[in-house]
Amino acid sequence: KSFEPLVPNFEFVEAGNVQALHDAFAETGQGKHGKGPVAAVIMELIQGEAGVRPLGADYVKKARQLCDEHHALLIIDEVQTGMGRTGSWFAFQREELSGGVTPDIVTFAKGVGGGFPMGGMISFGAELSALFTPGSHGSTFAGNPLGASAALATIGTIEEEGLVANADVRGRQLRDAISACGNKLFTSVRGSGLLDAIELAHPCAHAAMNWALEHGLIVNAVAPDALRLAPPLVVTEQDIDQAVSILAQIPCDLPND
Repeated sequence: KSFEPLVPNFEFVEAGNVQALHDAFAETGQGKHGKGPVAAVIMELIQGEAGVRPLGADYVKKARQLCDEHHALLIIDEVQTGMGRTGSWFAFQREELSGGVTPDIVTFAKGVGGGFPMGGMISFGAELSALFTPGSHGSTFAGNPLGASAALATIGTIEEEGLVANADVRGRQLRDAISACGNKLFTSVRGSGLLDAIELAHPCAHAAMNWALEHGLIVNAVAPDALRLAPPLVVTEQDIDQAVSILAQIPCDLPND
């Protein structure tokens, strides 16, 4: 609510709920904001701020099917998941996340700039791509030369240093090590590449986050019962071992948030 008023003419549906998605298409024009046919479905394949929760390949495939049937666009937000974060350049390229679906539009930012403010979008298909011609859309800071240069340098470094593959390998190491560390506070670990979350036995995520920080490890309390882990793509095997050694010592009797 602190961000209201939101952009009009958007309907929110429960993530992963195929029936809710189907109903949103079926009830077009009758919803709170709906005034016409559905123009697009926008989704994250892994909901970052909601606790690193994958939508599920079956859900994504159903969304693609409904978009095709209703001549709507499927837009995938890869601001968090793009640029190698999930162990592929983009999350939609991972079969287990997308079911092999190709979106119409992908948005990206964050990692592409290497710390410099930068973002962009990719469109797929000649018909859609033809809608965006040079000069057809612009903004004050769009196409910033320094931002573009930083993005090109970042992409080049990711390629040259094999950081997409490193994210995949180190992510598997991280999840396997957490599962085997024996900390009874941890009930499960989920994620892809270097975007992962630990599910906690009780809602003490902020206390766990602060404990980890005091012992030299930065994690994020992304939900009351979940810690998000997003190491840099350059993380090493030794870094992962050190991080897990700290995680393994987080006390089980921390106070609830």
